[in-house]
Amino acid sequence: MSHPWAKWADQALAVVSFVLRKFRAGRKWVFPILLALAPVTLVTMLLLFDRHPPNNSDIIQIFAVMFQTFMLRLMILFGCALVFANLYRGDMVTKTMHFYLLTPMRREVLLAGKYLTGLLATAVIFSVSTGLQLTALLSQYDHAVVSEYLAGPGWRQIFSYLAVTV
Repeated sequence: MSHPWAKWADQALAVVSFVLRKFRAGRKWVFPILLALAPVTLVTMLLLFDRHPPNNSDIIQIFAVMFQTFMLRLMILFGCALVFANLYRGDMVTKTMHFYLLTPMRREVLLAGKYLTGLLATAVIFSVSTGLQLTALLSQYDHAVVSEYLAGPGWRQIFSYLAVTV
């Protein structure tokens, strides 16, 4: 006899799969991705139009300030609010929420599945954005400088930024 948690996990993963397919098929992913690309655009504009490009020691400070003020306080906050609100609001607007409620599934499992979907979508979207920002900032330096940074605190800092993003 299988454990009830296994059945609930299977049901939650089925909800995740279904909602992700709905998320991809609709236009619900456009605005979160545009929000995630805004900091990448800002970093690119900084690198292209700044008359005095930052030196090696300033690049970490610049990214830290941009990440804390722009990425965390604006983009991730509003992006997550948009995705998570749309998980339920979209079903209410299209009047499809009752289809979920008619399935033989506990409501907690439905809630967990929708939460995992939002978590997965936002984690992927904003982690890719953070990675693109770091790649853009490091791309202006030659290979030796980047290798030195990565050999030092670089990988630890990159993984820390990605963990904070998630």
